[in-house]
Amino acid sequence: MKCCKYVLCLLPALLLTAAVCSCRRGMMYHQYADVPTWGWTQTDTLHFVMPEMRWRGQLAASVGVRSTSSFPYRMLHLLTTVTRDDGVVVQADTVYVVLYDAQGRPVGQGFPYTTTMKPLPPLHVDSGRVYTYSISHVMKDARVKGIVKLGLEVRE
Repeated sequence: MKCCKYVLCLLPALLLTAAVCSCRRGMMYHQYADVPTWGWTQTDTLHFVMPEMRWRGQLAASVGVRSTSSFPYRMLHLLTTVTRDDGVVVQADTVYVVLYDAQGRPVGQGFPYTTTMKPLPPLHVDSGRVYTYSISHVMKDARVKGIVKLGLEVRE
């Protein structure tokens, strides 16, 4: 019986802690941009401008790729660059998004387009700053078909 009393006393504290943590890790940015229907060229860079940061810390970002079955490769190679509002590049990376497994089945989910998510490296942000993610493809083909939209999801 004493055990139940302790659990009942701890339950509100645990629920409050879970609520505070879940608020802190919430979605702060979620945006998709259209890719040109005639094909995505290497010069078609997509820009995602995030809102001004209200705190200092780490962000967890993911890129989302919406594709059709006409994408001719297994994976999409992307160049991601993060620039601060003062023009300083704070992060640049090449990201490989696997769209089809070894048997040719889509890795992502959805219909009529398949959405595949890929985590990006964590980003350290400073309060009062605005950050812009710029994303372009770095495939061997200058024009890639089968990619419909590209998105960015960022969690605090």
